Amino acid sequence: MQSIIDEIRNLTQSLAGLRSDNIVIDNLDRILSKLKASDVGAKIARYNVGLPSESTDDLELEKQKEEMRGQADLINKEADLFLDELERIKTMRHTLNLEALDPIIKEARTIIHSLHAFTAQLEEGN
Repeated sequence: MQSIIDEIRNLTQSLAGLRSDNIVIDNLDRILSKLKASDVGAKIARYNVGLPSESTDDLELEKQKEEMRGQADLINKEADLFLDELERIKTMRHTLNLEALDPIIKEARTIIHSLHAFTAQLEEGN
């Protein structure tokens, strides 16, 4: 799970590095490349493979589900910071009417949707 959190933090830092005073093609390309190269999906898949099978003992099953909900909370906290940066960039895009930000926004949305789907799965205990 830590590798997922580290990846989210890394991506959040990339988005945070984009400011209205440094919108140049090279910077946009670098951020977009970093988002596209993200392996958060692969890290989620590896995490899911490593999950223990569901316990048949009710007490142990509830303990497993509680642990998964706790992990979902940790990931959601990091995902919220990523989402805050995405929203900031979306606002910048609308304020400056700068279509060049659209690919970054699209890629970041894909990442945040996969994170939210993953944490929803964890919260359900699946």
